[in-house]
Amino acid sequence: MIFRLIFIIFSSLAFDEMKAQMPTTNIIFFEYDFVDDSIVIKNKSILSSGHGYNNQPSFSSDCKKVYYTSNRSDSLNTDVFAYDIRKAKHSNITNTPLSEYSPTQDLSDQHSIWFVRVESDKKQQLRKFDWRMSTIENKCMVSDSIGYFALSDGSDLGLIILNRGLEFHTFSDGDSKTKLIRTNTGRFIDFDKSTNSYWFHGFSADGDHLYRYDRNTKAIVDSIPALQECKDYGIDNNGHIFGGYHGELFRYISKSEMKWVKISDLKLLSGDFYRLSFCNCGKHFCVVTFEGKKP
Repeated sequence: MIFRLIFIIFSSLAFDEMKAQMPTTNIIFFEYDFVDDSIVIKNKSILSSGHGYNNQPSFSSDCKKVYYTSNRSDSLNTDVFAYDIRKAKHSNITNTPLSEYSPTQDLSDQHSIWFVRVESDKKQQLRKFDWRMSTIENKCMVSDSIGYFALSDGSDLGLIILNRGLEFHTFSDGDSKTKLIRTNTGRFIDFDKSTNSYWFHGFSADGDHLYRYDRNTKAIVDSIPALQECKDYGIDNNGHIFGGYHGELFRYISKSEMKWVKISDLKLLSGDFYRLSFCNCGKHFCVVTFEGKKP
């Protein structure tokens, strides 16, 4: 009995220690308007399903849902959740014994979402969930682990691969392996439908940059300086690029001066944040806030 009690206490402490290693993050949802190139906040709410890890928000194509990742209160595993904006209701989509991250709706199929799953062998693979069948399919089963991804409106996708550091790859349906485009990248990647391009964060000798990979020419055709202290960005439906640090929101202005301009101070509304996600309708966006050190 004493041994069993000691084992229970030890197991509980070990679980608490493991849980403490996960960053505490929350998702803040904003309704906004643009007025004279500045964002005016109309409303805000917290979308997190509970205390702990809530991260990687993305909007459905009809702007009615926000998909995100959260760990259940009784587990270190993370599931994909959906938040119905109109009903203000959360629902657990995957609910599996494995961990899923980065949910993103298929741009050509409103009934499907993609996500990265950490498999039982610890490799990270891309999966697809179909709402109609409640089934999970294997997608892009490659030899290297996938860290982050972006879906285009075509048959290919952009990947950040975990391979001796982070690398930007592309992958097309029917291929058996990915195509390496650039090494020494960061974790940010997104698809910009206004230019039919992938944007991703990368490092170089002259500083951090955001690089644009054109799907038409299949080459990196442009880059802009990264925002100070910012590793995560968001792109809206007009192709505007946003970043933030110390609770302040910036947008890159690509006119004559080509510079980052502060458009809103969100410190009092959200505190410090890092990840961003914008919807297609141009009326909503999310940020991910954190406690302590930035994840």
